[in-house]
Amino acid sequence: MADVLIVCVREDEPQAKALAEMFEAAGFSIGGAPSSDGALRSSGAGVVVWSHASIRSRPFLDAAQRVINADKAVVASLIEPPPPSSVGNSPWCRRNHSAIRPRRTARRTASVRLAAPSFPESAAT
Repeated sequence: MADVLIVCVREDEPQAKALAEMFEAAGFSIGGAPSSDGALRSSGAGVVVWSHASIRSRPFLDAAQRVINADKAVVASLIEPPPPSSVGNSPWCRRNHSAIRPRRTARRTASVRLAAPSFPESAAT
């Protein structure tokens, strides 16, 4: 089973690949969107690549919601981050930022410090 699952749409594969390479370089194994509850349970995190293309995809939104509900999501946002009501206490990062910025919630404060790759401006959707 994979350490990190990456949930994205085809249009965002170049950015997802950059994230996968970053995690692989740090020694983590990578998988795609969770194909089963067991795969999701055994993973350490699920990176949700949030973009204009992804938010129009019902299969993406369903897979992303499963990862968020399992409390394993880290949102990599290529556009404005999703509203807190959509992602709960999941940490998130924005394109061209150097650190994952945690969302603060009443339930907990995440403290995540991961280097995030800079996505090329041409990849913006």
